Amino acid sequence: GRFSIYAKGERLYGGTSLNVEQYKRPTFQVRFDAYNENYTPGDTVKVQGRVESYAGVPVQGAKVEYTVERRRSIWWYWRIDESAPTLITDSTITADDGTFTAKMPMLFPDDIEPGMPLYYNVVVNAKVTDGAGETHEGSFSLPLSNKSAILLCNLPEKSLRNSLKTFTFTRKNIAGQNISGTIRYQIDDNAWKTAKANQQITIDRKLASGKHRIVGIC
Repeated sequence: GRFSIYAKGERLYGGTSLNVEQYKRPTFQVRFDAYNENYTPGDTVKVQGRVESYAGVPVQGAKVEYTVERRRSIWWYWRIDESAPTLITDSTITADDGTFTAKMPMLFPDDIEPGMPLYYNVVVNAKVTDGAGETHEGSFSLPLSNKSAILLCNLPEKSLRNSLKTFTFTRKNIAGQNISGTIRYQIDDNAWKTAKANQQITIDRKLASGKHRIVGIC
């Protein structure tokens, strides 16, 4: 049934509710095959899902309902309040081999600024119900960007002068995974130096109190 739990302090009060149900072992799972084809912004990618029992037996004729959303990459901070709009809602039926096809429109927002680097994930969420009424879900995502990589720097906007000793340039691909690279960087108007991406760089000069500027190129 449904239960509630509450906690009360001198000035604080809170609670939550939960359902308790008999455990039912799932009889099938939903997964997606890897997508290894090239795609560009504006394409509609077709990915293949697969519904099978845990013994590998295809689940035929199961009802598939899926939605596709565009989500901002978690490591990209521009437009942090942007919602995750639904790009498509559709349904289908699994084939004799337990597979189904989901369409993923690789679309940017309409109001993007010209020249702005964009980093998103397009995510399909599929809910599958078999003939016995059992339901399970699966998801799959593909990165969407107008760039092939991103360069980040972990320098804080403000720092105590004596505690600022190292910093790091992080280079990622559009899937958010760290990739190697050689960085050319300059602090203020001093000489250009080189360093490896994703490794700590020592600040080898004493910075005066005030505002400074660092430029990194990869």
